[in-house]
Amino acid sequence: MDGNSVHKPLLSSQYVEPGYVERKPLLVSLAKWVLRTVMWAVFISWAAFIFLYPSKSVSELFRKLIGVTNDTVFGTTGSLFLVFSAPILLVAFLSAAYLVISGEEEAHKKKTSQNPRFRLWTFPVVVDGPFGVISAAELIGILLFAVYVICAVYTYTMQILSSMTYPLPLKLKSCLFLEIFGLRLGSIGMFCLGFLFLPVARGSVLLRLIDIPFEHATRYHVWLGHLTLVLFTLHGLCYVIAWGIEGNLLHQIMEWKDIGVANFAGVISLLAGLLMWVTSLAPVRKLNFELFFYTHQLYIVFVVFLALHVGDFIFCMAAGGIFLFMLDRFLRFCQSRRIVKIISAKCLPCGTVELVLSKPANLQYNALSFIFLQIRELSWLQWHPFSVSSSPLDGKHHLSILIKVLGQWTSNLRGNIINNSETEPEKQPPFRPHTELTASVEGPYGHELPYHLMYENLILVAGGIGLSPFLAILSDILHRVREGKPCLPRNLLIIWAVKKSNELPLLSTIDMESICPFFSNKLNIETRIYVTRESEPPLEEGKVQNAVNSYHCPMPKSCGMSVLVGTGHKVWSGLYIISSTVGFIILMGLLDIFYINPYSIHSWWYKGLLFMVCMAASIVIFGGFVIALWHLWEKRTSAEEECEEGMINVDQAQHDETVTHKNLRVENPANCTTIQYGSRPDFAEIFGWVSKNWGHVDVGVIVCGPPTLQSSVAKEISTLGVGLAGEEIIEVRIRFRRLNVEESQWRAECVEWREGVRKWAEVSNDTVFGTAGKLFVLFSAPIILIALLSVAYLIISGEEEVHKKKTSQNPRFRLWTFPVFVEGPFGVVSAAELVGILLFAVFVVLSLCTYIMQILGSMSDQSSLKLISYSFWEDLGLRFASVGILCLGFLFLPIARGSVLLRLIDIPFEHAVRYHVWMGHLTMLLFTLHGLSYVIAWTIEGNLQEKIMEWENIGFANFAGVISLSAGLLMWVTSLYPVRKQKFELFFYTHQLYIVFVIFLAMHVGDYLFCMAAGGIFLFMLDRFLRFCQSRRTVKIISAKCLPCGTVELILSKPSNLQYNALSFVFLQIRELSWMQWHPFSVSSSPLDGKHHLSVLIKVLGQWTMNLRGNIMDTPETEPEKEPPFRPHTMLTASVEGPYGHESPYHLMYENLILVAGGIGLSPFVAILRDILHRVREGKTCLPRNILIIWAVRRSNELSLLSTIAMESICPFFSGKLNIETRIYVTRESEPPLEEGKVQNAVNSYLCPMPKSCGMSVLVGTGHKVWSGLYIISSTVGFIILMGLLDIFYINPYSIYSWWYKGLLFMVCMAASIVIFGGFVIGLWHLYEKRTSAEEGCEEGMINVDKAQHDETVTGKNLHWDSCTSIQYGSRPDFAEIFYGVSKDWGHVDVGVIVCGPPTLQSSVAKEIRSHNLNRQCHYPIFHFNCHSFDL
Repeated sequence: MDGNSVHKPLLSSQYVEPGYVERKPLLVSLAKWVLRTVMWAVFISWAAFIFLYPSKSVSELFRKLIGVTNDTVFGTTGSLFLVFSAPILLVAFLSAAYLVISGEEEAHKKKTSQNPRFRLWTFPVVVDGPFGVISAAELIGILLFAVYVICAVYTYTMQILSSMTYPLPLKLKSCLFLEIFGLRLGSIGMFCLGFLFLPVARGSVLLRLIDIPFEHATRYHVWLGHLTLVLFTLHGLCYVIAWGIEGNLLHQIMEWKDIGVANFAGVISLLAGLLMWVTSLAPVRKLNFELFFYTHQLYIVFVVFLALHVGDFIFCMAAGGIFLFMLDRFLRFCQSRRIVKIISAKCLPCGTVELVLSKPANLQYNALSFIFLQIRELSWLQWHPFSVSSSPLDGKHHLSILIKVLGQWTSNLRGNIINNSETEPEKQPPFRPHTELTASVEGPYGHELPYHLMYENLILVAGGIGLSPFLAILSDILHRVREGKPCLPRNLLIIWAVKKSNELPLLSTIDMESICPFFSNKLNIETRIYVTRESEPPLEEGKVQNAVNSYHCPMPKSCGMSVLVGTGHKVWSGLYIISSTVGFIILMGLLDIFYINPYSIHSWWYKGLLFMVCMAASIVIFGGFVIALWHLWEKRTSAEEECEEGMINVDQAQHDETVTHKNLRVENPANCTTIQYGSRPDFAEIFGWVSKNWGHVDVGVIVCGPPTLQSSVAKEISTLGVGLAGEEIIEVRIRFRRLNVEESQWRAECVEWREGVRKWAEVSNDTVFGTAGKLFVLFSAPIILIALLSVAYLIISGEEEVHKKKTSQNPRFRLWTFPVFVEGPFGVVSAAELVGILLFAVFVVLSLCTYIMQILGSMSDQSSLKLISYSFWEDLGLRFASVGILCLGFLFLPIARGSVLLRLIDIPFEHAVRYHVWMGHLTMLLFTLHGLSYVIAWTIEGNLQEKIMEWENIGFANFAGVISLSAGLLMWVTSLYPVRKQKFELFFYTHQLYIVFVIFLAMHVGDYLFCMAAGGIFLFMLDRFLRFCQSRRTVKIISAKCLPCGTVELILSKPSNLQYNALSFVFLQIRELSWMQWHPFSVSSSPLDGKHHLSVLIKVLGQWTMNLRGNIMDTPETEPEKEPPFRPHTMLTASVEGPYGHESPYHLMYENLILVAGGIGLSPFVAILRDILHRVREGKTCLPRNILIIWAVRRSNELSLLSTIAMESICPFFSGKLNIETRIYVTRESEPPLEEGKVQNAVNSYLCPMPKSCGMSVLVGTGHKVWSGLYIISSTVGFIILMGLLDIFYINPYSIYSWWYKGLLFMVCMAASIVIFGGFVIGLWHLYEKRTSAEEGCEEGMINVDKAQHDETVTGKNLHWDSCTSIQYGSRPDFAEIFYGVSKDWGHVDVGVIVCGPPTLQSSVAKEIRSHNLNRQCHYPIFHFNCHSFDL
C-alpha cells in the first residue's frame, strides 16, 4: 500500500492544494467580523425588546420611541415598523452582504480539531415525545419561547388585575377583564406571528446565514404555528365570552368599524387560521396530505384579513417576517414558471424511479440538497420534495433524484414511464428526450455548507429510500478524492436497513470503482445491510434485475432549471431583497404624502389593506425588475459558456459513469459489504465498535429514515456521548415525511393499513353475505350492538332514584344544562349540543374538502375541458352522496320515540326531535347538491333527459334516485318553519313520504351502499312497528272536561303495569275526528294519581282541537241523576302511542326548583306538583324543598287551569314540608276582571273506570325493558337469518346482480324480520300483558281505588292557592329580578329551572340563566336550564 494509505490523513501538506490553506485578506476578515457582530447585536436587541415588551420599563421606552418618530410622514405606522419589523429586515441585508463577502469557503476548516467536544446543535437531549429528536440548542429555543409566553401572560394579567380597582359591577368587571386580556393575548400572538413565517422562507438569507436548511426549519414553523394559533384562539374566545356576557355577541361578531378593530375581518382570519391548524395536525396531515396542502393556501386569507382586522400600525408588529416570506414566495413563483425537461427516467425493480433533470451550469447545489418537483402530466397542483441523489461533481448540466413508489402520485409517475418506454429503442432517435414528461422545479435548497465534509469519521444510517442522499454524499466524496479536492472524511460506515431484499438494487445507482478506481487506498468504506423481513437470502441473490429505462439526451439550456432561487447567486439575491424593501418604503411614503394624509384616510381596515398592497406591489415592481435583470444575466452567462457540443460530451461521459453504465453487484466490493437477514441494527454494539476502532476524534452521524430509526440512533448517541452530527439530515427525512404524501413513511404505513382493511374486506367477501354483509358489519352493526347493550344496561340499572346523584351541596356547571346560545336558527343550544354541532360540522367540512382535493389531484390536463368538467361534477356528486348517506344513518335515530339509545343517555323524544330537524336539513342539503352535481354533469355531456330516465341493473338506478330525491325535497320544503306552523296537516301528511324516500333510495344505491345507513333506519323501523301495534288498541276516554279558558282535559284508561313519569307525553288520535292525525300532548297527571288512568290538557288552537271541544260540548246533556252513575264517554274513542319521556324524573334531581310556564305550558307542571305532593304524603324519596312557579298567561280566564289540581286534598300537610310559591302574570289585562276568583263551571262528561280491555297497550318502547330487549334481539337475528337464506337459496344460485333489485330485497328482509320475528315476540308480550292483568286483584277494588284518587284530583276541587299565589296584571316576568331574589333567598345550592312555553319565553329564561351563571358570586347558586316544550 502506498503512502496515501487509509492510515494517513488526506489533508496532509503534500496532498492539499497550495491555494487552499491561504488565509483571507485582513480587510475581508475584519468586514466579516463587523457584519457578524452588528447582525447579532441587532437581532438580540430586537428579540430582547419583544420579549421584555410587557414590562413597564420597556413599555415606557416604547412610548418614548413612538413619540420621537411619530411626526414623520409615516406617522405611527412608520414608528411601529421601525421598532418591530425594520430590525429583522436589516439583519437580512447584512446577511446578504456577509454571504457575498464569505464566498465559497470550505466549511470543514472549522472542524479539524483533534479534541472531541459536545456541540449544542448536534447533541440530542430529547429523543422521544411530541417534538421528536431535540438538540440542546433547540431545547434552549423552546424554553425561551415558553418563558416569554408565560411571563408575558402573567405580567399582563397582574397589570389588568391591579388596574381594576374601581367599584364596578361584577358583570362589567368580567367583560372588561376578558376584553383587555384578549387584547394582550392578541399582541403576544402578533409577536409570535413575526417569527412564524421566517422558517418557511425556503431560500431565506437568514436560514443560510446560520446554516439551517428549510427542511429542518419547517418544524420550527410547526411549533410556532401551534403556539400562535393557541394564542389567537384564546384571544377570540375571550372576546366571544365577553360579548356573550354583554348579550350582543352576534352584533359584535358582525361589526366592521372604520376607526377601530374590524371584528368580522378578525373572525374570517381566525376561521382560516383554525382550518389550517386543524388540517395540519399529524393525524389529518398524514392521512390527507392534499387536504393539508390545499387548506394551507388559506394563509393568504389569514394574513390579508388579519391586516384588515388590526389595521396597518398593529400589523407592523409582524410585518417583517411576513415580508421576507413574500419575497421568497414570489421568487419561487418566478422560478417555477420555467418548464424543465426530464433527460432520463429509469424504473428500478424495487419500486423506485430515478429521474435525471436538466439544469444550467451556473446553478449551484451540494450533496445534501433537495428540490420540490411538479410533474404537469400528473397534476398541476401537487408539489413534492425529494432529496438529490447526485453530486454536483457528477456533471454541470444535470442532477438526479430517487423516488420511492408509495402513493397514487408516484404510482402514476412509474406507470407513465413504463408505458412510454415500451417502444423498441432501435426504432427511436439515438438521443431523444423524455417528451412525455415535463416538470417544474423549485430549488435546489439545503445546507449552505456541505457538513458531510466536516468530519474525518462518518456514520451514515439509512432506512429504505433514505439511502438516496447518502448516494449523493458517496459520489461527492469519491469525486473529490479522484480530482484531488479538499476532502476530510476517510472512515465511512454505512448502516442500511431495508424490509425486503428487492430494495438492494438501489445500490446500482452508484459505481464507486468507475468514479474513483483507487478509492480503496484512500477511503475506508464499510457497508452493513440489514434485511429485516426476510430470514434468509433469496435464490437469485446477487442478480440485479434489468431496469426499464427511457432514453437519454442532455437538453438545451432553455430546458434546464431556472437560477432564480434564493439559495442561488448571492449578489442577485441581496439586490432583490434590498430593492424590494426600498421600494416598499418609497411606495408607503408616496401613499402617505399623496393620498392618506391629504384625503384624511383614517379607516384602520382600509389602511391595513393599503399596507398589504404596498408590500405586494414593491416585491412585484421593484423586486420583479431585479429578477428580470437576473434572468437576462443568466441568459448572457449561458451564451458565454463553451459550445454545447463539448458540454454534451462532458456530461455524457459523466452520466455514463453514474446513470447508464451500471452493472454493480450488491457485493461489490465484497470485502466491505455485509448483509444480515432477519435482524435489525444494534446501535449500541455498532457505536461501541466504532468507539474502540476509530479513536477519540469526533464522529459525524447522519440519519435518514423514519422517526423510530431517528429516535433509536439519537437515544444511543445521547447514552454513549457520541456527538450527533447533521441532525438536520435527520430532520430532512422527518420533513419529507411530514410534507410529502408520496414519499412519507407515515403514508407507507397508512397504505399498509388500507391494504389490511382491503384484505379483511376480501375475506368478508367470501362469506355468504358478500360485500353487503361487510358494509353492514362496518357501518350498521355497531349502532345495533350499542342498542342491544343499552337494553342490558337499562335492565341491570333497574328503577334507580337518579336524584340521589344530584345532592351535592357544591354547585357545578353541567354541559347539558348550561345554555351557550339563546337566540338564532338553532334556538337555545346547550354546551353539549354545541359540541355535537361542531363535531358534525367538522366531519362534513373535512370530508368534503378531502374529497374535493382528491378529485382535483387525480385530474390530468391531457383530457379536454369538457371531459374534465364532466368528470369533476360527477365525482363531486358521488362524494356529496357518500357524506349524505352517512348523515342519513344518524337522521332516523332521534325520532325512534321509544329508542333505547335515547333512554340510555336520557334524552326524551320531544327534545331529540330537533336533532332530527337539524340532521334533516344537513342531509337534504347534501342530497340536493348530489343531484345538482349530476344534473350539471349530464347537461355538459348533453344527455340529461336520457340519464334521468335511466334505470340500470348493474349500477345506480338514476330514475329511482330522482323519485327518492323528489320525495325528500317535498318533505324538506313542507317541514320548513313557516309551512309547518301554518299548515301542520300538510307537513304531517307529506312526511309520510319517508317510506317512498327510503325504499327508492335503497333501489337507487343498491343493497351494499344502503348498508351505510341501514342501522339507524332499522332501529326506526323497529320503533315504528311497535308503535303501530300499540296504536291498534282502542282506548276509551273515561272523562272529557271543557274549561272556560278553551282547554280540554281528557282522562284516559290505562293498565296498571304501564309505567310513566310526570314529564311524559302521549301521541293521541281521536277516531271520531280523524283516522290520520296524531298529536302530542304532555301528561298532566302523576303516576301516583292512580294506576288505571292518566290525563292530558289540550289547548284549543287549531281545527282539530276545535272539533274535539265541539264534540264534547255537543254531547246530549241529560240530567245526571237519570244516567247510570258510571258511564264512559261513548261518543269519543281514542288511540294512543306512548307514554314517552325522560327515563329519569329530572324534576326530582334538584332541591330548589323553578317552573316557568307560558299558557298551556302549565300542563306538565301540574303533573310535577301532583307527583311531588303524592311523594310527600306517602313518604317517598323526594328532593325538592323550594318550588317557585312562574306562569305567564294572556287572559285571566286561563287561570281556571289551576282547577285541575287541589294541593290540600292531595297532601293536607304539604305546607310544613314544601315551600311552594306561585307568581302569575296576566300580560294582556291591566286590571283584574270583576268576577276574579270565581271559576266558571266546566262542562263535564261522566266518569267511569274502564275495563282492562279498553286501556292503553303496554306495547311501547319505553315499557317493559326485558320485552323491549327481546324484541330488538329477535328482529336483528331474524334479519340476519333471512338475509343468509336469501343469499344461499336465491341470490347466489340464481346470480342476482341487479343493484336496485338487491336493494329492494334488502328492504323487504328488514321489514319481514321485524314483522315475523319481532311480531312473534310482540305476540308473546301481549299474552304476558293479559296474564298479568288477570292475576291482578278484582276489578271492582281497583275501580274504588281509582275513584277515590280521582275524586281528590278531578271532581272535588276546593282550591287553596291564595296563601302562596300572587297575580300581576299588565306586566311580564322580570327574570333578572326573579333569579337575583332566588339567589339571595335559597343560598348556593343548585337550582333546576324547567321551562315550558313558546320559543321567546325559552330564550328569555336561557339568556338570564347564562348571564347569571357567568356573573355569579361564590355564594350564589348555579341555575340549570331544562326545556320541556314539545315544538313540532
